[in-house]
Amino acid sequence: MASTAKSVGQIKRVKTGCITCRIRRVKCGEEKPHCRRCVSTGRKCDGYTPIPTSRGQLIIALREQNNARGSGTPSLTLTVSPISFLSSNEASQFDYFRMRTAVKTNTFLGADFWSLSVLQLSYVEPSMKYAVLALSALHRRTESRDRATEAEAWHLKGLVHYGNAVNAAQKLLQRAQASISSSEGTKALATCLVLSVFDNLTGNYKCARMHLQSGLRLADERSAQPRHTAPTMEATYGEVTHLLERLDLQAMAFSDFAAPYPYQDGAARHNINVPLPEAFSNISDARQHLIRILRLFQPGGPTSTMTIRCRDPAVRRRAIALMRATHRVEGCWESYGAAAVAQRVMEVEEGFLGPDAVITCAADIPQEARCHSIITGVRMVERQVDMQLVKILDGSWYRVRET
Repeated sequence: MASTAKSVGQIKRVKTGCITCRIRRVKCGEEKPHCRRCVSTGRKCDGYTPIPTSRGQLIIALREQNNARGSGTPSLTLTVSPISFLSSNEASQFDYFRMRTAVKTNTFLGADFWSLSVLQLSYVEPSMKYAVLALSALHRRTESRDRATEAEAWHLKGLVHYGNAVNAAQKLLQRAQASISSSEGTKALATCLVLSVFDNLTGNYKCARMHLQSGLRLADERSAQPRHTAPTMEATYGEVTHLLERLDLQAMAFSDFAAPYPYQDGAARHNINVPLPEAFSNISDARQHLIRILRLFQPGGPTSTMTIRCRDPAVRRRAIALMRATHRVEGCWESYGAAAVAQRVMEVEEGFLGPDAVITCAADIPQEARCHSIITGVRMVERQVDMQLVKILDGSWYRVRET
C-alpha cells in the first residue's frame, strides 16, 4: 500500500491546455482556437499561452483580462485614442505604443510601417489591435525590469493580448485565403509580421518563424492571383510583403541550432527574370531589389561579423564595446547577447596562447587557435546562450560546447 500511495503522489499533472482548463485543473483537449471541453460546457475558453506559466500566474492574467475598469496605468499622461477597446487601460496601452514603442522600433522595419500602417490597421482589424497591445505590454515590461512585480504583471498582460491576437489572426488568415482583395491580404500579412516580432522579442523563435512562414506562404499563394483594391491599399500590401522578405533574410542569417530556420524557396518572391531598372527612384526601391538578390543565395550564418572574424585586439574590443553600449533588438538578433558570444569567442582564441601571451595584431592568433564556426542557441528565459565552437587541431575538426 505504501508503494502504491507513493506512486500516486508522483503522478505529474499536464501543464498544457487552455487557460480556463488549467485553472479548473481538468484535462483539456487542446482544440484550436477554443477547446471542446469549454465549448461543450458553455464556458468561455480563454485561449492558450505561448510560454508555460504557473496556475497562479494564469489566474492573475485572466483577472487582468476581465478587469474592464482597472485602476489605471501610472507614469504617463496619455490621450486616449477614439477606438473601441475593451477597457480604458487598453486604450492607454495603445497610446503608449503609439507614442513610445512605435518610435523605438522603427529602425529595422521602417518608421512608416509602425507609425502609419500598423496603427491604421489596428482600427479595423482585431488581430492587429491585440498584437499592438501585446507589444506595448512587452515594452513596458522591459522598462520596468528593475521592478520585478510590475514587470511580471506587464508580461502576463502581454501574453493575454498575444493569445487574443493569435485567435483573431487564425480567422483573418481564413478570410484572406478565400478573398482576392488586397485589404484582407494586407491585414493578414501585417499581423503575421507583428506576431513574429513579438515572439522574437520574447525568445520564442520557433513561433516567430511559424508566423513568418505563414505570411510568406500567403504572399506566394496570392502572388499569381488578380487583386482588386484601392491603390493606397495595394501600396501597403507591397510594403508589408517587402518587410516579410527582410525578416526572412534576417532569419536565414541568424538561425540557431535550437530553432533552425526552415527556409523555403518561393520563386514568386524573387523572380530572377525581372530586370533591374537602370535607375532607382529612391533608396527604398534599391534596397528591395538588393534583398531579392541576396535571398537567391543559400542561407548561412553571419560569418563576416567583425567581432567574430576580426582578430585585431583593439578593433575587436572596440566593436564588442559598441554592441554592449547600443542595446538593440532587431528580429531574432540582440546586440547584448551577440556581444557576450563575441567576448567568449575572443577569450577562447586568445586564451589558447596562454595567460602571458602578448597579442598586438591578428597575425598573432594562429589557425589552430581560431574558431572557424560558431553555432548558437538562445535560452531567453534563463538569459543564456548555448554555443558550439568549431575548431581544427592536427588536421581534424572538433567542437567545443559552452554555455
